[in-house]
Amino acid sequence: MGYTADDLELDLHTFVARALTQLEGQRSIGVLSMPAPFAPLSTFLRAVPRAFSVMWDEQGVGGSRFAASGVARQVALSGGQRFQQLRSALGALWKQLELIDHPECPRGMPPPRVFGGVSFMPGSTQRAPWQEFTDGRFVLPRWAFGLAEDGFLRLTVDGERDCTLPGRHELLRQLDEIMEALEAYEGQRTDIKQISVHHVDERAVRQLAPEEWDRRVESIRGEIRAGRFKRVVA
Repeated sequence: MGYTADDLELDLHTFVARALTQLEGQRSIGVLSMPAPFAPLSTFLRAVPRAFSVMWDEQGVGGSRFAASGVARQVALSGGQRFQQLRSALGALWKQLELIDHPECPRGMPPPRVFGGVSFMPGSTQRAPWQEFTDGRFVLPRWAFGLAEDGFLRLTVDGERDCTLPGRHELLRQLDEIMEALEAYEGQRTDIKQISVHHVDERAVRQLAPEEWDRRVESIRGEIRAGRFKRVVA
């Protein structure tokens, strides 16, 4: 089925409005996926609120290319059990997801993902500038735009929190702004400069002998014991 830009925007507006109404008050997280015009990822990022924005570009054939912004749900971790906490929290989160796909969604869309990170050592995030992240934090984005066989747009909402009447109006307003920005790119060109990287001969990479490595590690330990360093990464 073919769409003009105006038809696509009207159809998506109706699709999202109906889905948000159905999700209102439900104890689930709705993931609404829909077709979108082709545009650079940067075009999408300029059109959405920038909180927790991320761009993901897997180089190579078949790699995922998408950008995300906003927070639909987040997981905060703390202490030495943070990896166990993450596995438990994500297991519960995935069970809440309700996938709602527009009939014209392109094939090859990546599944919903969270983005974040975990601290190297528990307690190290208590100092600036890391307090906001705690010992670990992962975010399920509000909006995502990507390029599969064609463009796709994804909206993630909490049925109990985000789908009230004022919430629906705000999300539909954001949808209209995003679509307007993506459609404005239609017909434009993007020039890509190919950068060549010189090949490094494998003979130029030298493996340290185990004895030399042990000697260097012991030297580092001596410097730390002497109080000249707190931590050294070899």
